Amino acid sequence: MKKILILSSMLLLAACSSKSPQSLSGRGEVKIDTEVSTVELTLNDGVISEINIDEISEGKSKKELGDDYGMRKNSSIDKEWYEQIAYLEEKLIGTDGQIKLDEKGKAVDADIISGCTIDLTAISEAINIAIDEAK
Repeated sequence: MKKILILSSMLLLAACSSKSPQSLSGRGEVKIDTEVSTVELTLNDGVISEINIDEISEGKSKKELGDDYGMRKNSSIDKEWYEQIAYLEEKLIGTDGQIKLDEKGKAVDADIISGCTIDLTAISEAINIAIDEAK
């Protein structure tokens, strides 16, 4: 009886673990001129569960620069770079990470463009590299 109980427990655990999400991590980096776009992400069952996007410009992280980066004054939505990226990161959670862009590198999706109006060309490429690495 004890062996049957142990075997049943092992089978139950194996069945449960096979249904748990597969967590994979990846990192992507794209350099355009003097800026380096970096993306670190985690995929669970093919969708993004965690993502961190940043750009290094002249040796400085745009996220770390915060308001000192100075994008707000030129932003049509009155948002600084780090605020727009935080919005984009939030929108990408639960998706496959694919962003459709127009000819200017801006998101086509109205929901994304409402909170992130920056050129996403390099970031989108870095996301794709990170996803490929994670797979």
